[in-house]
Formats: sequence, C-alpha cells, structure tokens
Amino acid sequence: MNIVTKLLDVFKSESTKKIERKQEIEPVEIPGDEQTIYFKNGKMYKVYPSDEESWYDARYLVSDGAMYDLENIEDLQKIPIPNFEFTDIMEGYGVTGSLDYVLRMKAGSFYSRNEKELCSACLWKSTKMMLANKGMGWKKDDYFRIIYWHNELGMFEEAKKAKEFLLSFDICTKNQFDINAKQIKNIILEKSRQFGTDLIAFNDFGGGCCSECAKMRGRVYSISGKSKVFPKLPEYVLENGNFHPGCRCIMSLFFENETELFYKGERANAKALSRRPWVDDRDEKERQLYEEYLNNIQKDIAHIKKREEYSIKKGIAQREFDQILMYLPELAPKSITGYMRMKTSKSKNFIKLFNAAKEKGIDIKTD
Repeated sequence: MNIVTKLLDVFKSESTKKIERKQEIEPVEIPGDEQTIYFKNGKMYKVYPSDEESWYDARYLVSDGAMYDLENIEDLQKIPIPNFEFTDIMEGYGVTGSLDYVLRMKAGSFYSRNEKELCSACLWKSTKMMLANKGMGWKKDDYFRIIYWHNELGMFEEAKKAKEFLLSFDICTKNQFDINAKQIKNIILEKSRQFGTDLIAFNDFGGGCCSECAKMRGRVYSISGKSKVFPKLPEYVLENGNFHPGCRCIMSLFFENETELFYKGERANAKALSRRPWVDDRDEKERQLYEEYLNNIQKDIAHIKKREEYSIKKGIAQREFDQILMYLPELAPKSITGYMRMKTSKSKNFIKLFNAAKEKGIDIKTD
C-alpha cells in the first residue's frame, strides 16, 4: 500500500471524514436479478443479490449512484474515475473491493472469453483508474497488462497506443521511490511548519542501502541549518525528498523532546548518531540486502521486456490460429496453447498444417 496515501489519510481532519461518511447515495433500480456491484468513491459496499459468489464478472455496476452495464462498451467508457479514498485492507471488501481492481478482473473475464472489444474497453478503464488510485501500490508490470493483453488479442495498434499512453506518466517511466519521496517531502515540510519543528529524521529500519545512503541514514537534520546540534538538511534532499535518484530513504518529522531514532533496525541515541563520521558503515548483511535489491530491479526490467515480447508472439499466433479455425478446422489443434506448442517445436503436424495454410493463402510466421 502506498505510504503517501497513508500519510494523507492520517493528516485528513476527522471532521472531513465524518462528512464523507454521512453522504448517501440514491437507490438505483436494477433490471432483473443480474449480479450488481455497488460502489461509493471507488469502494465496494454491496453485492446484489449476494456476495456468496465471485463478483468479478458482475453484469451491472452502480458507482456513486449511477448504473452502468458492464457488458456494454459505451457504458464501460462512460464510467467516471471516482474520488478514490484510502483503502483499508481490514475494512469491508478491502483491496478486492476497489473499483480499479474489480474492473481489472472483469477485463480478465472478457479476455478468457476472447471478447476483444469488451476486454479492450475494460482494460482502458481499469488502467486509468489504477493510475488515479494512488493508494493501491500497483507495480509497473500491473499497468503494462494493457499492452500485453492487447498484443495477445492481436490488437497491435491498440497495444501501441496503450504503451504511448503509459509512458506519458511518471509512474511508468520514473523510479517510484523518487515520486514517493517528493510527495512525502512536501507533506512533511508542511507539517513541520504547522507543528513548529525545524527537524526531520531519516530512520533506518535495517533493509539495506547503498554506500551513499549509509553515510546519510540514521540521522536527524535541521531544515533551516540553524540547529547547533544537528546537521543542515542537504539542498538536494530539500528539493527531492531523498538522498539521490532511486534512493529508498524516507523522511519523517522529528521533535526537540525526542531522543531516539532507528539505525540498522534498532533504536539509538539521535544526537550521537547524527554526529557520527560521514562514512559507509554498512555491515556485510546490509551490503548483501542491497545487492539483492539491485538484482531484483534487473529481474523486473528483464521480465517486462520478455513479457512484452511474448505477448507480441502470442498475438501473431492468435491471428494465425483464428484463420486456421476458419479455413482449416480439420487440422486445427484444440487451443491456441496447443498451436503455439506445435509451432515452436515444428512438429510433423505443424509442417502439414503450415503447407495446407500456405495453399489457403494463410501467412504463418516461422521465425
């Protein structure tokens, strides 16, 4: 869950929350007994007729008092982006009852049924909602599903549009830690003025860090530089909220009456830590944890690249398979998976199918 949203929810006044809770939604008449899901501010609060069965393939959606047919492309496109609230995983339907999550699952139902246009419309709507819902903590690979699935459905132009769309958002092009750090920094600086403290801290909870962060973490800093006890907050941090691009360190408020902060996962004296030498003081375990973190980043990058390449390959195969089913049903395997398997292995049956397809004018890519 996104730490920025947690902070924003904490700082929201109780009076505002009470007003929001008192808002009521006008009843909507549902045609027949089709499964219907009800949402307020992006959070599900009711399933009709009951929630005993999965609601991920519901027919109707009622969002903030308006009804939409989830099996209708125009209705899917009309669904407005709600004013998403903080998602408490312990309250109501939790994460699985968030509108972006539910529409994402609905797109999966269309995908499994090969209902391309409905899947596309639902993917677009769910992705836009995912981008708007800052509290869900979606990963880059989650956003890129709109690219993968459009490719796999053979909708290559739509996949291209989706990729261009996603790359216009910082969350898909920049490091998530940099985005979070700047947002948190703005909140913390505002609260420091509100509470009259000139101090901020960078607690170190022992998750491993780089050589630069090792020198800076586990210290208290003075925003103005006027403190006679704590060092001045570096200008880069004042501007960006962390110590360097991609830095995972997060600032928090610190007050004069506090005496401790976390360092290497344990509480220690704040003054002594803040005055320690500016050197890389990581132990072997911390270095290893940081190396594992870097390796995971590379794995994620490689996974996204490989996943997109596979989606294009599958999309091409799907187009071929659709034509084979239409013109050579007697030679067609039972599924797209079976077709891709025989194509990859270049089995005898595939060679036979390939030659027959060529006679029918069906172009099958073999490289």
